[in-house]
Amino acid sequence: RENPYDVRCISFSPNGDGMNDVLKVKEGYRSIISFHATVFTRWGKKVYEWSDLEGGWDGRMGGSYAPDGAYFLKIDAQGADGKKYEIRKTITLLKGYKENQQ
Repeated sequence: RENPYDVRCISFSPNGDGMNDVLKVKEGYRSIISFHATVFTRWGKKVYEWSDLEGGWDGRMGGSYAPDGAYFLKIDAQGADGKKYEIRKTITLLKGYKENQQ
């Protein structure tokens, strides 16, 4: 069964091209009664967190864009059916990537 609380993408490119500019929960989530996501650097420093399902991380850290590279995403969520989800995964920020770049 597909996890309805999973993130939309594992890598994202906050470069303003309108494609994968924000790391967020994929659309179509239903019946979530609690949600909290946190992004960390690979050294464990908290970079960003959000609790609104409509929110997400735009790749900024301290007012400017974070460097390209690997980050760790932690999501804790609970459905109305009481099922708890603990999602832990590495994500990749690729600010310099452009779709259909040749």
